Amino acid sequence: MLSGERGTSRSRAVKEVQTGLNQLTRGLRMLAREIMKEAGRAGRVGRTRVSPGRRLHGRYIGLIRNLPARKKAQVRAVRAKKGVEAAIKMAVDMRRSR
Repeated sequence: MLSGERGTSRSRAVKEVQTGLNQLTRGLRMLAREIMKEAGRAGRVGRTRVSPGRRLHGRYIGLIRNLPARKKAQVRAVRAKKGVEAAIKMAVDMRRSR
């Protein structure tokens, strides 16, 4: 075999490898696109609705969590007497006045 022929076969082999890599890359891009599409669909299906009472309780807990013990006690007392809405309003006011 002559050196010129060896160079030709190498360049042909390099072109074949590049072609294969391009096809593989294209296939992987298509696969990734399909996976992302399926992941988007799956996220919407599993979502559960939260009841208004549970949402209200979560808001109450979130607001009193970082209050000092004395202010927490005041908010709990208001909750016992006047209800959750009044306690939430008081907790919001307390957080603003910090």
